[in-house]
Amino acid sequence: AFPVINIEGYIRSGSLCDPAGKEGLAQLTASLLRTGGAKNIPADSCDALCDQKAINLSFSCADGEIVFKCSALSEYADTALYLLSNMLFNPTFEPEKVKRAQNIFMDSIKHRFDNPGPIVSAAYDKIMYPDQSNSRMATVASVKRITRADIVTFQQTYVQTRNIICAISGDFDQNAIKTRLTALFPQTRATAYDSIFPNVKSAPERQWLFVERPGTQTNVRLGLPLFRRPNPDYYPVLVLNEILGGAGFTSRLGSKVRSDEGLTYSIHSQAESNYLFPGTIFIQFQTKNQSLERALSLTFQETARLCKEGVTNEELAMAKRLLIDALPSSFRTKEDIVQTYAWNEYYGRPDSIFVKYPAAINALTKQDVLAVARKYITGKQMWCVIVGDSGANKPAEVCNQNKPAGCAGIKVIPADSIEALP
Repeated sequence: AFPVINIEGYIRSGSLCDPAGKEGLAQLTASLLRTGGAKNIPADSCDALCDQKAINLSFSCADGEIVFKCSALSEYADTALYLLSNMLFNPTFEPEKVKRAQNIFMDSIKHRFDNPGPIVSAAYDKIMYPDQSNSRMATVASVKRITRADIVTFQQTYVQTRNIICAISGDFDQNAIKTRLTALFPQTRATAYDSIFPNVKSAPERQWLFVERPGTQTNVRLGLPLFRRPNPDYYPVLVLNEILGGAGFTSRLGSKVRSDEGLTYSIHSQAESNYLFPGTIFIQFQTKNQSLERALSLTFQETARLCKEGVTNEELAMAKRLLIDALPSSFRTKEDIVQTYAWNEYYGRPDSIFVKYPAAINALTKQDVLAVARKYITGKQMWCVIVGDSGANKPAEVCNQNKPAGCAGIKVIPADSIEALP
């Protein structure tokens, strides 16, 4: 309907593939694929051409993928594809651009803990995945150790056609775009490397973690290990999560801790969907310093009550309805459709998963939900990260009153010490 072409691709790699001691390599490579120049297209000339033709090109990096996005008017589709292909397969990584990208990266590292959200996430990964690839962090020292040769090697190893899934939507002729892609995406060499991600285990530290951050508010995340998908427990855990805290104000935690007690503006739970390593299920909230103990106590009470009593018919019906009603949002536009199926391909799921999903959710019973609640959420057996003012919160007392059996206590550290944790 519109004279636009949208391209999105997923490269099987990511920060899980960073070599030890050079954390940040995948992220730096992703950045430089866009800004480091390519064969016959100097970096500055590429920027000028993109500005002139209104071509949007970007690269980003996560744990298990590097994502590239490209959008342009369909009349400039050939130009956009040519630029994208050269960035992917013929980058030059101009030395001055490498140095500039490193400096920008190191500066961002110095400011990454300016807000409590990133502190909570980083500290949580450290206690849930100690000494694992997904909890290692880029540091100023690790970024300084990365050389241009490291970046070249990473690109040549992982940016191979056989490691890429590409989703295209918009105004184009299918046969023509297939021909163009075949010409621009080189046939993978027989020796190409299929990314094998490292084995990541969730073995929580036997202690809670309190990260010092002066202020009037305290941020909390409580978590427990889950599983790696595919797993038959995932759908009942999804329903459990909606009832516990995923459904916002109508959830157990939203109703009790926020609405009834007024202890927080927001409290929610999340069951992670992870195909690369075991995920977790966690509860997160923010509260005033003086109400931390009460908020923690109520959270543990609600989780314990759910594990003991199970869920009601009304809660089960509401959770099913919310989950099923959300499914069409993945198919609102043609761009949504191809991206949804591309991610499906990336994770190796059958296309029929979307057709079968509503019936699978509807078939779940209260007993199914109670079974996974008792299997994965065991009363107070949660590991905790607290980010707040230790003078106002008295970490030792908070931990002693709420810690799970076997917990060795609580460790208090400043935010800038997180990266030094194993």
